[in-house]
Amino acid sequence: MSKKLVLYYSYFGNTRKIAEAIAESLDADICEVKIKNEKKNQGLLGKIFTEMRKGSKTELEPIRLDLDAYDTVFLGSPIWGGGPATPIDMILRDGTVSGKKIAWFYCTGGESDNKSTERIIEKGKAKINKHNSFVSAAGFARVLKRPEQALEIAVAWAKEATSLGSE
Repeated sequence: MSKKLVLYYSYFGNTRKIAEAIAESLDADICEVKIKNEKKNQGLLGKIFTEMRKGSKTELEPIRLDLDAYDTVFLGSPIWGGGPATPIDMILRDGTVSGKKIAWFYCTGGESDNKSTERIIEKGKAKINKHNSFVSAAGFARVLKRPEQALEIAVAWAKEATSLGSE
């Protein structure tokens, strides 16, 4: 049986809520990716522009887990600029997480049409496949406004993604 990790970044708590539900349902370890000295009193657009402008210069707190101990990683992120938020983008680009089966989940503040969803998934998939193997993706909108529905869907998706990742 493979060891699973839920690794995520959350700004408002939407992604955290999904991450916790997935970790609990799969009996997986969980770890939050954090920006060093992050100030969460900044508006979302200001935060997105600040972090995207800083890009790889954004400093993250060290991940205090042995990532080599995990085969499958459920990777969670809000969507910023049509792709994973800067902290998740960084760990995918620099290979912090590598050689893993990745099931990617993301949260948005609003509904996405099919074309936008496809673009988001393709952008994430390309970043994941640089150092890892993409297994599956799921998107969640307005999690904190409809938590029961989102968590139920997230748990069902995670269980399905686990079976896909074991093939």
